[in-house]
Amino acid sequence: MRHRGHQLRKGKMMEGQRHIILLSGVSGAGKSTISHVFEELGYRLIENVPNVVLPALCAEFESNPAYELTVIIVEIRHAKHAIEILRSFKGLKSHFVLLDCNKAELLTRYRLTRHVHPLQAKGYPLEECLQMDEQSMKEVRPLADVYVDTTGLSTNELRHFSLCLLYTS
Repeated sequence: MRHRGHQLRKGKMMEGQRHIILLSGVSGAGKSTISHVFEELGYRLIENVPNVVLPALCAEFESNPAYELTVIIVEIRHAKHAIEILRSFKGLKSHFVLLDCNKAELLTRYRLTRHVHPLQAKGYPLEECLQMDEQSMKEVRPLADVYVDTTGLSTNELRHFSLCLLYTS
């Protein structure tokens, strides 16, 4: 795990600027698990927002206190553009949380859960989907405020880590 000093504590998010968390990562790394933790803590979740509508959404975030605790979840292929958009809004403080996992574990997770990678619906084999995710990871990892490798973490351990991320720094 790498943490750039950005505090994601819930208490800190109440001060001043609107704080928006952008959550992304390779498919199968645990975005859904962490999303459920945020939701249970009262965060508003917005999933798979097209980047073309993100500027209008950010303008709403700046002006509407209902979006004080918001997590935007995007596929890793769209994360670079999404974080650039978020960071261009001066009234928002964005925190980019990026999840990764090694290929062997991802293959095991897909086999055990029988989930389908989102790109498989477009006809790509799983191995190629994971390679595309890996390439996207190389592009966005330097932009992450918090980078988490979930390899070897159980669902409960990832949930616990999420809570620690929010309430400690």
